[in-house]
Amino acid sequence: MARAKRYDESSISVLKGLEPVKQRPGMYTRTENPLHILQEVIDNSADEAIGGYATEISIECHDDESFSVSDNGRGIPVGMHPEEKISTIELVFTRLHAGGKFNKDNNSSYNFSGGLHGVGVSVTNALSNKLEANVSRGGYQWKIVFENGSVVEPLTKIKRTKEVGTKIRVWPNAKYFDELNISLAQLEKSLLTKAILLPGVVINLYDEKRKLKSSWCFNNGPEEYFSSIISKDHLVVPVWQCEKYVETKSSFHNWGGI
Repeated sequence: MARAKRYDESSISVLKGLEPVKQRPGMYTRTENPLHILQEVIDNSADEAIGGYATEISIECHDDESFSVSDNGRGIPVGMHPEEKISTIELVFTRLHAGGKFNKDNNSSYNFSGGLHGVGVSVTNALSNKLEANVSRGGYQWKIVFENGSVVEPLTKIKRTKEVGTKIRVWPNAKYFDELNISLAQLEKSLLTKAILLPGVVINLYDEKRKLKSSWCFNNGPEEYFSSIISKDHLVVPVWQCEKYVETKSSFHNWGGI
């Protein structure tokens, strides 16, 4: 029987920053391909749309296996974070559990949000060779660049602009994924779902490699979508929908039965 390796105080490792993601990527995202880390960036734009701040989201799959996501929302904040003393955009991309979706009071930026529990874009950054973020906010365009999760080009004011929004381009790191090729069919299905659930928001997709363009927008949400796919000849009653927020508190106990 082999002798046990030494196990004492020095055996305990403490991973800081984005190292937990790099050491155990499968705990944070799917690793078959980069689709999940792309969806995390899309979810950030979708959160802006949910809040009523963005009306268009565009995704581009480039021929070098990178991808970019842009929206016309408010733009990720670029000012100095009051507690961490670094730019807020740097904080968002380099710290786990940093984001606006944790603040749930009535004045919160995100009363409703999606994504990977606030670690989404930081996981995307950790598992990428390069990530470039351009933000238009407060009358200026800003740019910051990361490589392997660390800042290589600090936040820089580029030019004046009247536009608002965020554009993020990501080059996934091949060593963390089985392959870099993203299933276009799965991505399209995900984007269609978001378009249905975000009434009036235009979602665009461009595949540079295949030269394919797609666009979705449902002004009346699920009602419009289902009306378009269900033949009127087979409708027993008209398609109907309503909107209501319901909050309930309940408990559940599994007694082991069926």
